This record gives sequence, structure tokens and C-alpha cells, in this order.
Amino acid sequence: MKSGKKTVHGVGLNPSTGEVYWGHPFTPTRMPIGVATPIIKDGKIFPTSFHDGSMMLGMGTDDMTVRELWSARGPNEPKTKAQHSIISTPIFRGTRS
Repeated sequence: MKSGKKTVHGVGLNPSTGEVYWGHPFTPTRMPIGVATPIIKDGKIFPTSFHDGSMMLGMGTDDMTVRELWSARGPNEPKTKAQHSIISTPIFRGTRS
């Protein structure tokens, strides 16, 4: 726990054993609402959260790692340039990375 808030992680797991390959923090600022399924395409992972915006993770090509390519979070849901999703899974369009 940090400052009374839990650190939430996205994780990559071995589907056969449950071994954790990697974890990346996506710490909530308010109640975590992450119902949308993260999108995985072309070696990139796109998780979103209703209150906490979105990020793009790049998967390692030679090992089981990820790195944050970018993240976006606004002061609140209506006043932001970030993708906020609560239930609907977003779709990829274009080539932004």
C-alpha cells in the first residue's frame, strides 16, 4: 500500500502454470473500475480505466517483459484527452504507438 491506496498491476501469466512473467502498475486514483478487456495487438497492450485513463504497453520481443510506451490521464472523465472506458472494450484504429 502507498498512501492508503492499493497498487494495481496488469500482469502477464503463463497460461499453464500461472507463473507471473511480468507486472506493470496501473495505480488507481479513485475506485478502480477496469471492466474493459485490455486490447493486445502487434506487440502492444492497451488497458483502460474509467477514472484513470489509459496507457499503452509494449511487449518485449525476446523476453517476457513490458514497458510503458505512453499513458494519459485527465483531471476527470469529462475534461480529458485520455481514453476512459468503463465497460465497453475499445478498438484499435490507426497506427498510434
